[in-house]
Amino acid sequence: MMKITSDILYQWALPDYPEEYIDIDWPAVHKEVGSDIIDWINKQPDENCQLSLEIIPNGRRLIVEFFDQETYSDYKAKTAK
Repeated sequence: MMKITSDILYQWALPDYPEEYIDIDWPAVHKEVGSDIIDWINKQPDENCQLSLEIIPNGRRLIVEFFDQETYSDYKAKTAK
């Protein structure tokens, strides 16, 4: 699969304590992004788009990666404000 593009859904800073595992605050993600968008992404075939976690300096971010132009266009239409 070749990635077409990606979009940042949610970003957070590292906690003040060492992480044994990465904890995603799903209620905060759903509030920020919208449960309907997260559900829509999760229902798409993996070859069209996927949720991914990026490790960035001093933080983490949840992104959606797109591998299909039509799926990306649908996403942009759903998230247009």
